Amino acid sequence: MANLGFIIETGEESFSDENSATITFERAHQNLPSIVATPYDSAGNQQASISINYRNITTTSFVMELSAPLTGQVHWKAQSSF
Repeated sequence: MANLGFIIETGEESFSDENSATITFERAHQNLPSIVATPYDSAGNQQASISINYRNITTTSFVMELSAPLTGQVHWKAQSSF
């Protein structure tokens, strides 16, 4: 059985009444990563109850789209094996 390694990167993206952002990884993945994200409403204005979709996922970046504008942060994690 092959010994698999992983690339795991975490980050935080700030939004100011915005609903999309392009995230560029610090290190390129060898395979397309799986991505998870959680919104955090740092302004306390009840905006964190939103959906997050991902598109244009590549080994170097992805686009995060929110279902509504957010003033706050989104914490994300990308993971892939090699």
